[in-house]
Amino acid sequence: MRINFDVAKINRINPVKNNNRNVVRNTTHQLSKDTFVKNSVSFGSADFDTIDIFDAKKYMDETDSSWKERYSKEKLIEFITYEPAFGSTSSNPFRLDARIILDLFTFGLAEIEYQYHLANYRRRLVYHMQLINQIISDLRNARTNEGLAENLKVQEDAQREVRYIEQINNVKENELYPKLINGIQANREGKNVEIPNCVMISGKNDEINKSFVQWCLEQANANTDEISIYEENFDVLDYLDKKEQDYQRTGYWNLVYVNDLERMINPKQVDPAVIASMKAIMCSTAKDYHTTLIFSSTNPDELDDTALETNRVTKVSTDEIETPFQMKIKDVKKKLQDENFIRYSPLCAINETADCVGVKEDFRVDFYSTVNKVEALIKEILSKMDDKKKEIYQPILETAKKNAWY
Repeated sequence: MRINFDVAKINRINPVKNNNRNVVRNTTHQLSKDTFVKNSVSFGSADFDTIDIFDAKKYMDETDSSWKERYSKEKLIEFITYEPAFGSTSSNPFRLDARIILDLFTFGLAEIEYQYHLANYRRRLVYHMQLINQIISDLRNARTNEGLAENLKVQEDAQREVRYIEQINNVKENELYPKLINGIQANREGKNVEIPNCVMISGKNDEINKSFVQWCLEQANANTDEISIYEENFDVLDYLDKKEQDYQRTGYWNLVYVNDLERMINPKQVDPAVIASMKAIMCSTAKDYHTTLIFSSTNPDELDDTALETNRVTKVSTDEIETPFQMKIKDVKKKLQDENFIRYSPLCAINETADCVGVKEDFRVDFYSTVNKVEALIKEILSKMDDKKKEIYQPILETAKKNAWY
């Protein structure tokens, strides 16, 4: 009588023989090109499935090797359970009574075969635990790499904020102070200085432009106001007459934000007669009314060239200013071209791409996220891209997904 063990069920821990196995590891392992996220990881020539990684994750935070004994017992009971003749019970995992009875009918041959397979299993188990230990080491390295990449991301975000503030301050110090603020203050001190009739703050980012307008209103030592010329029954000259009276009464220069002045000198939006009237006003506000009109524009090229002549308008450009978000997009594009960034910190690469396309925080992934969540985030990222960007970034994201084996 021959006892047949279900070798297929226990063969998962049978090591693949390879005399040329390289046991020296880098900071993270080298993935095979057909590796799928968290389903199969390639360490040289030995492949480990999700169960191996799951087992390793259970023990990766333990500081000693006591896990090996628990792991060994778990796998031994699992092994014995595979064979009904020697199946386990909660009280006696070796089922000695069943083995003794079987030995009587096989004249001890069953016990010999059982001990042979058990010894062979223990040998394979020791080898397999070494590989589980290697997975633990690689898991720790992978988590460290992701943590380092995340810390670097935080530092880079902070650096971009600093650069943005420097750009903002540069416009204030080199443009707004000398062209407007200093002149208003000098006038307040009784000095005879030239102050512009109008100041246009222009650039592609309307939010930045208007933030500078607001800053000027707050910073200038002047009477400040905000108006809309295009409003019905609004008389610009009557308004400016009142501003002149305010100046004569208080001695404070008038700085007025005209939130629709860009429209009033745009040939695409108003009649030529309106532009002509505005040009007549814009060349005399400082001299006749002690008033400077300030406005912003995102499309200065559309405005009437004569209206923007230097005797009417002093220009301040914000085109060179990049927001932290704009800087981040450029930086992440460069990082995604770095194979090491995709290889050693794939989750961070996916998250940073998500940042650039405006995916909500709820979709972010971390070291303990499931495969489904990683795939859901990538799907959400691609949904916010046009076809041209998808063609570029989908392969990169798929590579990152494969590298995120943990």
